Amino acid sequence: KTISVSKCTTGVIEKGGFISKCGVGVVERKEQENKTEEESRQTEDWKAYKNEQHGFEMKYPKEFEKISASNFESKRGSINLSVLPEKFDPQNIQGILEKIKNPALVKIGNKDGYQYNEADGGCAWEKIRTGLNNNATLDISFVSCGDNLDSGLTPVMYDKILIAQVLSTFKFTDQTADWKTYKNEEYGFEMKYPDEFAQRNVEKTVVLENKNRGHISIYVVSKKLDPKNIQGLYGKIENPILVKVGDKDGYQYGDGDAGCEAGIVQIDLNGRILNIAFGSCEADGDINAINKDSKLINQVLSSFKFSE
Repeated sequence: KTISVSKCTTGVIEKGGFISKCGVGVVERKEQENKTEEESRQTEDWKAYKNEQHGFEMKYPKEFEKISASNFESKRGSINLSVLPEKFDPQNIQGILEKIKNPALVKIGNKDGYQYNEADGGCAWEKIRTGLNNNATLDISFVSCGDNLDSGLTPVMYDKILIAQVLSTFKFTDQTADWKTYKNEEYGFEMKYPDEFAQRNVEKTVVLENKNRGHISIYVVSKKLDPKNIQGLYGKIENPILVKVGDKDGYQYGDGDAGCEAGIVQIDLNGRILNIAFGSCEADGDINAINKDSKLINQVLSSFKFSE
C-alpha cells in the first residue's frame, strides 16, 4: 500500500515497517504481523486524560507515560494531542506539504473525525482531526519513529485496534450549555453568552456586561461591509483576521482609546454590518479581561446562528 508523504532531506530510511524514499515523497508499507490484532483490549483500567479548557477527555493504555501536558509515550510510539486555534474545515485539511485528499471518516467519541497518514524524517503517523465547540481544531496523532519500529512490538501508528479504542474513549462537553441566549428577531440572529454577564440596552446597542471582566457589545450598522476598507477609530484597518462567526465569515481586528481596548468582529448581515465588540477598560482590571480571553471570544462567535 502506498501513501503520499512530504519530502525529507535525509537518505533512504528503512526501518522494519516502512521505507521512506526521501526526495521522492512516498512511503511503501510492508505487511506487518500484528500479534494483538485479534485480541480484545479492555479500556476500563486505562489512564484518563481530561482537558478542562477545551472540554474533552479520553483514556489511554497503561503502557503509555504522560511526558507533557498532552503527550503520551511508550516503546511503541506516542499519542500526541494538540488544539489548533482555527475552525475545523474537513474540506481543507492541510498536510505537511499539501492539502489532504479524501481523508477517511471515523468516529471520535460521538463526533465525526477525519483520518489520514503521513511520514517524514524517519517517523510515520496516523492523524485524526475534528472540530471543537470553541472554533478550534483537535489534532490527535499516533506516531512511531525509528526506535519504535525496532522494538519488536507493533508500532502504535499501525495498531488499528488501539487507535480505534482510544478514539472511542473520547467524551466532549458543550461548555456553553448553561449559557444565556440573546436573540434578535429584527435582524435574524441569535447567540449565547456566559451566565455571569447581564444584558442591558444602550439605544440601538445591546451590551452584555460583567463589571469585573468587561462587556460584549452588539450593534448593526446600515452600511455594506467592505473587508478591504474597514475603518477603525484612527483610520483604515490593515489586514483584519478572517474568523468564523457561526457559519459566516467575519473580520476581526483590535482597536481602543482612552484606557479601553476591544477585539472587534464585523460580519456582513444581508447588506448591513453586524459589529461584535469584546471590550475591557482599565477600570475593569486586567484579570480575565474579556478582550484577552481568546477561548471565550471563540466560544461566543461559534454560538452564533443566523436565519435567512
